[in-house]
Amino acid sequence: MLKPLVDLTAADSRFENIVRLDPATGQIFPMTIGDHYAMIEEISLSDTVPQDIRTAFDRARNAFLYAWFSYELTTLAQAQAYAALEMALRERVHRHDPTFNRRGLSTYFQAARRFGLFGGMKLPDGQDAGPDLDHWETSLPAIRNYLAHGSSYVNLPGAASSAIRHCSWLIDHLYR
Repeated sequence: MLKPLVDLTAADSRFENIVRLDPATGQIFPMTIGDHYAMIEEISLSDTVPQDIRTAFDRARNAFLYAWFSYELTTLAQAQAYAALEMALRERVHRHDPTFNRRGLSTYFQAARRFGLFGGMKLPDGQDAGPDLDHWETSLPAIRNYLAHGSSYVNLPGAASSAIRHCSWLIDHLYR
């Protein structure tokens, strides 16, 4: 699995099969490292998020970026985004209730909702995030646990970047 040193900076061959669509022209192009970079560059956290959480989240972004060279890092990137989300939830829940002493992404997500920390959350398109929150409350911890406890799962770059993006929305809302 370890790439030979001579091939270290070559794109993972699985990216050769990924294309992008130019919406203006309808043309299809092979994905480039620039496209891959742009996919993750646009996902960031606001300055209102504490630096330690932004640092943890940037680990996810960097792992995703370097997945260009080792495709399996998409899984690591996604798992790290969930870890940053859990870190943010833990900090916010403990700020709301310092006596809260349970652990886990699912538990913190539920507590955050119970304490109203996701109240009024909107998606970037302006839609109410309520239905998505219901889905994320169950799916994100399940996927995070699946990844954290060992799995051979490797996500597609687009799906991994979507998961990272969802975590950014949730974290940003906690610190709005």
